[in-house]
Amino acid sequence: MSGIDDNLKEVLLETKCNHDYLCLAVKLVEDGTYKLDKQQGVTLLRKKSKAMEELRSLTKQFLETMPLTSNVVGLPKGWCAIRYFDGQLNMQLAIEHIAGDVDLLRRNGREENELTESVLNSLLPGLQNGEDLEDIEEELYNRARVELWKLTEPEHQPEEAEDGPSESEEYSKSRPPGITNHAGQRYAQRRMGIPSEQRALEHFKANSGRIVSLILQEFASAVLLWTDPEDGTEYLMDDNNTMFVYAPKDNTIVTLFESDFGFAKHINRQIVLDQIREISKAYDDYLCCAQGHMDVQDMCQQQIQDVDNEIAALKAQIDVLKSKKAVVTGELDESNKVVKATRARYDAECGKVFKKFNATMR
Repeated sequence: MSGIDDNLKEVLLETKCNHDYLCLAVKLVEDGTYKLDKQQGVTLLRKKSKAMEELRSLTKQFLETMPLTSNVVGLPKGWCAIRYFDGQLNMQLAIEHIAGDVDLLRRNGREENELTESVLNSLLPGLQNGEDLEDIEEELYNRARVELWKLTEPEHQPEEAEDGPSESEEYSKSRPPGITNHAGQRYAQRRMGIPSEQRALEHFKANSGRIVSLILQEFASAVLLWTDPEDGTEYLMDDNNTMFVYAPKDNTIVTLFESDFGFAKHINRQIVLDQIREISKAYDDYLCCAQGHMDVQDMCQQQIQDVDNEIAALKAQIDVLKSKKAVVTGELDESNKVVKATRARYDAECGKVFKKFNATMR
């Protein structure tokens, strides 16, 4: 047991993530992906500095709280806080996402040497999952883009209102949706004519600021056509017949594609609208059928229960009859034993006087 408060663990992890995406936002500005004016740049750097100070303070508090007997403390969502010593023998804290056997990193400070930075760096690659790290990187990119979008598009900042629509009801007008790498890759393929998936993904990552801005502009004009009644996924189409797959729960554009059936754009669009009506009708038919099935299911389950009850009653009767049979069988066996015993006594008495033999007629 680490004895560390769960709230401290959550705050440490959230502060680390805040610090990381703000550092990434600064990097996106420095490499020219995003442009900020002087005031916006100062605001971003102040946020980064504040997050750095908060992370430094929480790290110090966490290290002071960690027991000497354990240098690894589990954090939410598969993360771990790992105490180690750097090359100058200064105590440090690494916060890493671990998918492998975390026991390889554990050290008991009372009984063995503490974990060193070099050993930690050599073990980490084998304990982390590449796909998990990509998902984490994508989430950081999305949060960094949102932060930069807020700085460059102040008119989209949330306004206080007593009875305004919620963020999910207006596709997050107070903050833009995140863009997955898959959505950016598809945009580069479909709209920028880059056929290779790998090249399209690389192009998106290298020009993410500009491409994200283009996607958000088109998404803003898209019209909601269908909401999946089971998982809430929303499908929106813009004037260019680009279909956006949007997850309101995560405020993320999951992917996008062009609705092209080989006809003119207005015909393709009409096909989609007609198909939406067919989908809606088919789902209504399904709901009606499912409701009817529920009624049939309730009736059949009751009948099955009645039959099961009859079977149980008959089994009980069979058990009674078997018991009766066992009693009668026992009486018969006892009678057979008496007959055999009396016959044995008769044979014994005869044997005292007479000798039995087999006579053969010749």
